[in-house]
Amino acid sequence: MLRSDNILQIENDRLKESDMILSALEAAGVDNWDGYDIAIGIMIVLHTSMLSCIAILVTQIWWRQER
Repeated sequence: MLRSDNILQIENDRLKESDMILSALEAAGVDNWDGYDIAIGIMIVLHTSMLSCIAILVTQIWWRQER
């Protein structure tokens, strides 16, 4: 079983790699590509959906604790 500090390290490594990839794409001019605006729109929708799911989960947890 993975310990929480190992999980955090794995996630940190993944985020660093994603950041390096994004930096390389930006340096190559990705913001001038035809699909850039579409990709940003998808990211915004996914982020908004994720926040909505978190809000629902927090509300459910709170509601169960109040019962």
